[in-house]
Amino acid sequence: MLATGCDARHLRTVPRFFLHIFDNKELSDLEGHECATVAAARNRAIAEARELAAADVKSGHLNLGHRIVVKDEYGDVLFVVTFRDAVSISY
Repeated sequence: MLATGCDARHLRTVPRFFLHIFDNKELSDLEGHECATVAAARNRAIAEARELAAADVKSGHLNLGHRIVVKDEYGDVLFVVTFRDAVSISY
């Protein structure tokens, strides 16, 4: 049984983060991803940026300025991960 005064927002134990992609197109994340911490959300965004960058390379191009904007459940921007942030470049 729920304690008096509790609502669903207080019962959620894992926050939801929204990863909006800005590359050759803009893709809004409408569903979001449950991540235990902001650090976990950053790791998820970096992994996603790497996958997108790899697909771009396979197509013959890469724009290191493309980015993923991560917002919280309230629509506040928490951080931005650029494709440059997601890879280590050496010559």
